[in-house]
Amino acid sequence: EKRFRELLILFDKLMTEHGLTYFLYGGTLLGSYRHHGPIPWDDDLDVIVPVLLRPLVKQIFAKVSPDFVLNFHQRCYCKLFSSRSDPILNLPWKWPFLDIFFYDENATHIWDICPYYRDRYRYEKALVFPLRRRPFLDLSLFAPHHTRAVLAETYKIDDCQSSAYIHRWERSRESTTAPCSEIHSLHAFVSRTYMNGGCNETLIHHKNITKVFFDYGATC
Repeated sequence: EKRFRELLILFDKLMTEHGLTYFLYGGTLLGSYRHHGPIPWDDDLDVIVPVLLRPLVKQIFAKVSPDFVLNFHQRCYCKLFSSRSDPILNLPWKWPFLDIFFYDENATHIWDICPYYRDRYRYEKALVFPLRRRPFLDLSLFAPHHTRAVLAETYKIDDCQSSAYIHRWERSRESTTAPCSEIHSLHAFVSRTYMNGGCNETLIHHKNITKVFFDYGATC
């Protein structure tokens, strides 16, 4: 988690300083919503950025080289990682890494530019914008305005599915699915209550409240 935080702090700092749009995406957004941090069995980070900003992202993160590397080996997304991170056999990037995806848009929708994600990760702009900040590993990072509605387009939020991929070694594995309610005793999960004009989120682990986040103006 310390190395995840390091990547996210750097990414948020540089993007925010330059006024560039991004938000939590994919499993990382789901982790923020359900756990206020990574999904316990996930091992990478995902954000998404307007595709028009790709040249600027490349330019900005070149300034933190060689301590951090932005790798464009993948055609439709890139990876940010620390030069001190762990090598992955026969691959030009290291783990842990932050996957930076890119979206295109029209007047009403945005969608991932990767052909194999385009249909599954397509969202109404009215659900995404304006962005709001959400908790993730004790940080406050940008997320869609209606996070649950965005997630519901892609995921069954109340089902917990183990990762079908180990990013640490870049290899596939079998995935299993169970109702999240069956593993509440094993991992920290967020509970929600609507109150005082917003959604009060409490992170509960072993029946103890460990974190609280109040999302003013949000529905639960």
